[in-house]
Amino acid sequence: MWISHESFMDLVSRVWMEEANGLALLRLASKLKHLKVSLKVWNKQVFGKTQAHIAELEARVQGLENTRPRTILPALAGLVDPVITDEENHGLCRIPLQQEVYDALCSIPEDSCSGQDGFNSGFFRSCWHFVSNDVTDAVAEFFRGGVLPRFYIASYLVLIPKVENPGSFDKFWPISL
Repeated sequence: MWISHESFMDLVSRVWMEEANGLALLRLASKLKHLKVSLKVWNKQVFGKTQAHIAELEARVQGLENTRPRTILPALAGLVDPVITDEENHGLCRIPLQQEVYDALCSIPEDSCSGQDGFNSGFFRSCWHFVSNDVTDAVAEFFRGGVLPRFYIASYLVLIPKVENPGSFDKFWPISL
């Protein structure tokens, strides 16, 4: 909805072009945080308050989740071969080109769940002409061994029971949110 609004790209461009200091990963995090704040203000100005609508939709989703039958998925760990060749390892560790970063981004559905920063792949794809250098620099810094700021690695760990009345940790599926 935001991406199709006539003033969205102007806002993103204006906010994104503001100077950010530090290493590439920190610059990207800083720009995303600043953009998130600006988008919240813009959203209220353009679309009005949507909290009541969101609460109604969340209640509907909760109702659907409560009526969904629970299924246990099979263990898939035995299907993954843990050994790769040195050549494959070298290819996995090299710094990707900007086009490769974009191709990887395009492999994620546009309406996928957003990351910790609140932005999904649809945002990054639509605004690639603004964000491409910062995103690619951050990816390159990561591949060179840069320290990931807490902004990127913070998550919530939720334990989903595999069985009724689980008695040990191996009876749970850990899910990172």
